Amino acid sequence: MSKILVTGAAGFIGTYVTERLLAQGYDVIALTNSKNLDVQSDRLTVIEADICDEDLAKKVFGATGQCQTVVHLAADIRVPGDGRTIEVNCLGTYYVTELANELGADKLIYLSSVPVIGKPIDVPITEDHPAHPETLYHITKLIGEGIVNQVGAPGMKKLMLRIPSPIGRGMRQNVFLHRMLEQCRKGQDILLYGAGGRVQNYVDVRDVAEAVSLSAARDAEGVFLIGGESVSNLQLAEKCIACTKAGVQIRFAGVEDTAETECWELSGEKARTVLGYVPGHTLDDTIGWIYSEL
Repeated sequence: MSKILVTGAAGFIGTYVTERLLAQGYDVIALTNSKNLDVQSDRLTVIEADICDEDLAKKVFGATGQCQTVVHLAADIRVPGDGRTIEVNCLGTYYVTELANELGADKLIYLSSVPVIGKPIDVPITEDHPAHPETLYHITKLIGEGIVNQVGAPGMKKLMLRIPSPIGRGMRQNVFLHRMLEQCRKGQDILLYGAGGRVQNYVDVRDVAEAVSLSAARDAEGVFLIGGESVSNLQLAEKCIACTKAGVQIRFAGVEDTAETECWELSGEKARTVLGYVPGHTLDDTIGWIYSEL
């Protein structure tokens, strides 16, 4: 098996990606600015580094030597974002791409975001949907895609995996689903804005990790949508109540939801045919998995 370097390896998604790649038999170099990576393996090498360090390539190459694949997950994920978001997601991506060049990597896998498109115009959303990001964070993720494409060495395979809302154990507590599940656990009614009509796509973090693993193994490049199940806010609330068997009700706040008509339904055709990616977990499965740990 080849050697894979993963940036942001101690993050929510990075931990699952690291575990999946190790399970597939890869030697993994975990690049992180945190000491919180809770993964153990004799095929795992952990390097503490800041991706915004202009000497990143020199420092990492000296510790690792050549590496076949780089998976770039590290990012400032705050929305809408600020100057630090630009520094990490743009300058940091530039340094990581230079690192991939220095390592002689054959492939660079970059984790991007579906909302780089802005608001959905054509549904289901495909990889060809026009991109007009509406927040600073999503602007930086789209710029990151461009940096990878322009700075990555000729002949290097570059894959952009655009994901929607990743969910699973370890997710941020301010995520809509997590708040709903906490309300179910505490016996509190779930409050929705508008009529709960906004449709969002949710992908299990374990499926994201599988998509990265498939991307590492396939002779592929380009943009891919890595999605899961699309449901409305109302349907999500109903699923949470059904899966948790909570004796709570759904109530409406009487406040307009400005995103009421948005529909984030994704086409999975390209990821399925090129990468062999099919979501392995239903939304009900994931909700039960998360709730069992609360």
